[in-house]
Amino acid sequence: MSTTDNEGRVHIEDDEARAAESSGHMRYVLAIGLLLAIVAMTIAWVSGALSQGEAESAATVTGQAEATASDDAEEDTDGVTGLDE
Repeated sequence: MSTTDNEGRVHIEDDEARAAESSGHMRYVLAIGLLLAIVAMTIAWVSGALSQGEAESAATVTGQAEATASDDAEEDTDGVTGLDE
């Protein structure tokens, strides 16, 4: 219920100003939504990584390092690189 003080200011109760009651359920809605978003993004990331083929793995840093290591082993330069004979 709103009241007016001696100076003419109107004071309104919290529930009346909001036109609703604050039950605190919104924090649960936000927490569940955040959890579902994290789970969905994790599933998308993991399923994409598991379905990666040979062409995609060659484009990764690990694939490039493995390709470089196999090339170096075939040349047998004893650790010296960049010399063209």
